[in-house]
Amino acid sequence: MVPLKYQITYSQNREDLILAGLLREVSVGFYVDVGANHPESHSVTKLFYDKGWSGINIEPNKRLHAELEAQRPRDVNICAGISSQPGSLTFRHFLAEGLSTFSSELKDIYQLAGWSGQDSMVEVVTLAQVMDRHRPAGEIHFLKIDAEGMELEVLLGNNWDRYRPWVVCIERPFSHARREAVDAFLIACGYEKIFCDGINDYHVAKEHRDVSDTFSYGLHVLFQGDAVPGSYASQNPAAIVTRETGPVRVMKRVSELLALDGDAFVRAAYQTLLRRDPDPDGLRNYIQELHSGVSKLSVLAKLRNSEEGRRHQAALPGYHSARILQWLHL
Repeated sequence: MVPLKYQITYSQNREDLILAGLLREVSVGFYVDVGANHPESHSVTKLFYDKGWSGINIEPNKRLHAELEAQRPRDVNICAGISSQPGSLTFRHFLAEGLSTFSSELKDIYQLAGWSGQDSMVEVVTLAQVMDRHRPAGEIHFLKIDAEGMELEVLLGNNWDRYRPWVVCIERPFSHARREAVDAFLIACGYEKIFCDGINDYHVAKEHRDVSDTFSYGLHVLFQGDAVPGSYASQNPAAIVTRETGPVRVMKRVSELLALDGDAFVRAAYQTLLRRDPDPDGLRNYIQELHSGVSKLSVLAKLRNSEEGRRHQAALPGYHSARILQWLHL
């Protein structure tokens, strides 16, 4: 019987797995999350943070912002709203925090439904202001927008000539007219809608169309394993670890390992030397070491010489010769 394969998801509707499929060639990237909510529950960026990514989280709810500050030390965490112009707006807090909004239209709808909330004045800034201060240069691999009725205002406040995320994941506006306006605006900015998960639309910049040309929801999301909510995985780690992966991918020679890069190299090194998939901390740490200039052979040496590595004593033909050649070239 083939072992079941699982993949952890923290988001509401597998948004993190879809983005991971689209950006599968990016080992460690950068994100911007407008309406970040909680750092783990229904988070689109938690999966990426655990892989070594970092970015900017924008959340107007003070309690949720404090959670982000505590759990995301690598990220920039901003307690503010995002709109088309800087200033202040009335933010309505609901007990169901995912409904909290600046939108007058949604406030009226929720009120008619009998839902009451608490209003407060909150500072709002534009996306361009955030980028100018915290990401004036460098790639933005994805922008996620969950602004509860303010999606168009968020888009209007960016400088699309200067700040161009590869992928924009945006929650579909409740209003049909607003949905059409969002689509038209992004088309005018040079983006193409390539996928809808039922809740969110995914738009790809024309200059990065290659990330979606070979994307397949079946191959790169569904076939990667059954999606397991992160909350369940954290409460039942044994159930996931014992059934998580299929056959271990063991490399026969060191040259096969050294031909890989980034995420793929670290995963294959763990599977070859430790006979398991890397834990999130180990994966993140070794990817960061590689990006800082540490050689692949040094990473292999650390894994082989660890207590777990010595216990397995995995054979890796060509390793010692490669280490000698490395020393000779120092």
